[in-house]
Amino acid sequence: MKTSLLTLIIIMLMQVSCVLETLAYSSQKWIHPTSDNIPNVTNPDFILRPLNDVLTVGPDFYSSLAIIDTVIIGVDEGEPYEMLGNIFDIEVDVDGRIFILDREFGEVLFYDPDGSYLGSFGGPGVGPGEFTEPGELALSESGRIAVVFEERIHVFERQENGQFLYRNSFPAVGSRGCAMNDHIYVSDYHPGRPGNIQKFTMEGEWVASFGYTYRSESEFVTSVMSSGASARLACSERHGIIGMALSRIPILDGYSEDGELLWRIKFEDLKSSPIEEHNGGRKLIYKKSSKGDGVLAYFFTDADGEFFNITHFINAGRGKPTPWHYYRVDVRTGDGQYTGNARFLRATHRDYVIQSLEYPYPTLRVFHLDGN
Repeated sequence: MKTSLLTLIIIMLMQVSCVLETLAYSSQKWIHPTSDNIPNVTNPDFILRPLNDVLTVGPDFYSSLAIIDTVIIGVDEGEPYEMLGNIFDIEVDVDGRIFILDREFGEVLFYDPDGSYLGSFGGPGVGPGEFTEPGELALSESGRIAVVFEERIHVFERQENGQFLYRNSFPAVGSRGCAMNDHIYVSDYHPGRPGNIQKFTMEGEWVASFGYTYRSESEFVTSVMSSGASARLACSERHGIIGMALSRIPILDGYSEDGELLWRIKFEDLKSSPIEEHNGGRKLIYKKSSKGDGVLAYFFTDADGEFFNITHFINAGRGKPTPWHYYRVDVRTGDGQYTGNARFLRATHRDYVIQSLEYPYPTLRVFHLDGN
C-alpha cells in the first residue's frame, strides 16, 4: 500500500512538473529572427552594403540614367483600362510588354512600352481564372504563359491574336512565386518537406521542395518566417536559376532548377523590426519598426533574365529621408553591386525602367533610356 501511494505521488509530481514546464515555455517571449537563423557569409565578395551606412540615402539611381522620354500609364479619370487601382505586381516580357496585376480590380492589364493598352485577363470572382486576393504575377516562355498566384494558382496562355486565355488552376497555399521552363515555383512551407520553395508542373503536380527554411520548435513560426508573405521568389528562365529573398532575413539565395544552392549573398548591417513569439509558438506579435529597421520592398528579375534586382526600405527615423537601397545581382555568379537610392523601382528592361507611384493617384512612370 505504501509503495502504491509513493508511486502515485511520484507520478503526480512528474505531471505537475510537465505542466509547469509547458506553462514556462508558453510564457516565454522569443524574439525573431534569432541570430542562429541568420546565415553566416564569410566571403567578402558576397557581402553587400550601401556606400555609407543603411540610414544614409544613397545617390539617386534615376538621375544616373540617360532618360530620353517618360511615359505615364494611369489617369485620375478616364476609361476603365486607363485607370489603375492597387498596383500589386508588375512584369515585363522580353518584347517589352508591361503587365500590371491590379489587386483592387482583380485583373491583369498589359500595355506597350509607349503606354498603349493591349488587353486584360482575369477578373474578380471565384470562378475559373478569376481572382479574390491575387498576390503575385509571373511570366514564362517569353511571355506566352502568365501565372497569377493566390490560394489557387491560375495559368493563362497567350493566343495568336495576342490575348490571354485561361488554361487551368490548381490549389496552393503560397501567394507568391515565379515560373520558368514548364514549371511553377511557389513560396510555401510544408511540414515534412525539406524546403520552402515548392516546385510544380504547370498542371499542378508537385515535383520537389528545396530552399532555406527558418528553424523553430514551432511549426507555425517556421511557416510564417520561411514562406508566404515573408519570402519572395524570382526566376531567370534564360539561365534556369531561382532567386529567393526573405523579408526579415538579410540574405539572397540563388538556386538551380534542381534545388542546388549556387550562391548566397548577405546584406550587411540590415536588420528588421523584431517579432515576439507568444503562447508556445502559437502567436506572433509584430513590433513597431524602429530607426534602422529594414524590410524587403521589391524583388524581381530584369526582362532579359540576367540580373536579380532587390530594394530594401529603411526606417531612417521621424522627419528623415527614407533610404530605398537598391542592389543588382548577376543571376549566374551572385556578383552584386549597390546601385543607389531607387524609390519605388518595380521593373527593368534594356530600353526602360519602371517606377510606380500611388499619389495623387496610381500611375506607372516608364523612363525610356538612350540605348547608346
